[in-house]
Amino acid sequence: MKNRIIISFLFIFWVFSGCSLLVEVKDPPGNPSCGDGQISDDEQCDGSNLGGDTCQQHGFIGGQLGCTSTCVINTIGCTDDANCGDGQVDAEEQCDGLNLKNKNCLDLGFDGGTLSCFGVDHGDSACTFNTSQCVGGNPCGNEVIEAEEQCDGANLNGQTCESLNMGTGTLVCKDDCRFDTSNCYLPAEICDDGADNDVDGLTDCDDPDCQSFCAGVCGDGWIGGSEQCDGDILNGQSCELLNWGTGELTCVNCQFDPGSCAGTCGDSLLGYEEECDGTASTIMTTCHDWGFYSGNLMCNGDCRLDFSQCTGNIGLSTPTLVSSGQAHTCTIIGSMMVYCWGWDQHGQLGIQSGQMYQPVPVPLSFTGTWMLATHLSAGGMHTCAVSGNVGFMGIVLCWGNNTMGQIGNGSTATIEPLPVPILNITNITAVAAGFEHTCALHNSGLVYCWGANTFGQLGLGAGHGTSENQPTLVTSLTNIIAISAGFNHTCAIQQIDAVTNALYCWGANNAGQLGVSNNYVDSNIPVPVMTFNARAVACGQSHTCGIKSDNSLWCWGANDVNQLGYSGSGNTIPVQVPGFTANSITAGANHTCAILGDGKARCWGSNVFGQLGIGYPSASGTPEEVNGLDNVSMISGGGEHTCAFINDVNLNYPLSCWGENWYGQVGNGNTADQYYPALVMGQ
Repeated sequence: MKNRIIISFLFIFWVFSGCSLLVEVKDPPGNPSCGDGQISDDEQCDGSNLGGDTCQQHGFIGGQLGCTSTCVINTIGCTDDANCGDGQVDAEEQCDGLNLKNKNCLDLGFDGGTLSCFGVDHGDSACTFNTSQCVGGNPCGNEVIEAEEQCDGANLNGQTCESLNMGTGTLVCKDDCRFDTSNCYLPAEICDDGADNDVDGLTDCDDPDCQSFCAGVCGDGWIGGSEQCDGDILNGQSCELLNWGTGELTCVNCQFDPGSCAGTCGDSLLGYEEECDGTASTIMTTCHDWGFYSGNLMCNGDCRLDFSQCTGNIGLSTPTLVSSGQAHTCTIIGSMMVYCWGWDQHGQLGIQSGQMYQPVPVPLSFTGTWMLATHLSAGGMHTCAVSGNVGFMGIVLCWGNNTMGQIGNGSTATIEPLPVPILNITNITAVAAGFEHTCALHNSGLVYCWGANTFGQLGLGAGHGTSENQPTLVTSLTNIIAISAGFNHTCAIQQIDAVTNALYCWGANNAGQLGVSNNYVDSNIPVPVMTFNARAVACGQSHTCGIKSDNSLWCWGANDVNQLGYSGSGNTIPVQVPGFTANSITAGANHTCAILGDGKARCWGSNVFGQLGIGYPSASGTPEEVNGLDNVSMISGGGEHTCAFINDVNLNYPLSCWGENWYGQVGNGNTADQYYPALVMGQ
């Protein structure tokens, strides 16, 4: 385009020049003043008088502007290329040769001296001011670095975010000629790779950024692992922020001491473990907020919410699967809809309610519709399911606590309050959620695990850190037909042939829960439980139980509260529970339940909160029949509670729960512990 303009000007110049020669006139007709050096009438210029115009004002970088004999601006000498050394100060030049644009040392903030211009032999500094002969002053803003300046304007002295060890991004210069690194971004510290990722001189667990990842030692002066505090370091918390009333919060054994905070039920202050106090509660909302249709939410004399005047909630029809977590419960009904209830402080219900718990079942949503699932598992403070939604069939969805990557989506978010799809594995048939880890069973018989790996509970072998935040293949396992995840260990059943199965376990083995003879050593790879033709397996906190092909019932591991079904110390190898055969087995934290051949449920072990369902809170060293349950078709043990389906055509497979109910995990519309099975509300 510019060449065409130049040619046009040349053509015009030639035409007018030719005409003037032919007719022998000095001035073009109608403009007798052209040539007198004065710009007048419609003249753009006159001789060397350009009216102060430059090539830059006409859209060029530099060059020499001219004037035609007809007093029209001529840009033929203009150029788009900066030409240091031509004596013309182009757009990107401060000066050129002796042309300083009338600047001197005083203009640049010095006290005096001689200003000059760097020539073409000064590389990147060519055609910039040379202030070496200027004296006095320390100017900032002249784009020349003097004295203690780190930078000056666009002159960064060759530095970048990377050269300053500040990561990546855009380094800029502040008005005081100091570097501004606010737009530089340091990478996050990776807590188990041995590298100083954030360039702070500290690696892995020595870096405070890893305090929530690493185990930490109480008294080491920083908060790590499960520590809430350490000495005088309270992590910014106070009695008021914890809703424990008022007082001076203290730290005991690296846990907050609620006893250091004031607050008594009836004082109209929301104290420790008080949900409400008169009408002063910050969480006194409505019945609807807690999963009910309507009613009046009250505060009882124990400063806990009273739901007795709340009525109605969405109905549960034909439940087909139930899973009990640490203090929450989830179920799938016949239409594949998912409902959850109980503790929600870490988002483990997947409903983003804003409440600490929900005492009745609440449906989950996903991608703008109801969430559907073919299988699910409630873990410690997270939940995972196999999606049944269109477009996501066979995809794992997880939600809740993610401090160890147990959600599996590669995120480092502490909490995922809504279902998150794990898109890098498909065709999953079952999931098993442990306390802080998750495993999934592929339809080919392969197993993927992710989350906490502190004790080797992912089964990945050497070369892996203390956690994985994405599904990772357990390479040593094939032909798996069932999996179970405990507190810090995992077990899987492998099909050998049509009549023979093998049982493998891995992870924590502090109580012998892996079933390896005379061995209390953790294992980061699956190890066989010898001579065990397994049909079912269930992992508890520190114990494991299984059913053999002949329906005999066997348990091993910790037995401090008789969770193995017999008296005495624990065992590192499977020992038969005497006198019973079983069709199904489940393990809670420290209790165990089984469905016997007659359709009745029996439970044993810890019973502090009534989780055995036998009507009183005393522990039992032998299997006890759950009160009032017949034709039980499924049973699931949680932290300190248990749930079961009853195959009763008149009640349409009702769901009952019992045990600890502080967070409403029993689902019957209140928060009182249940020593007997209670129907889940909505049936």
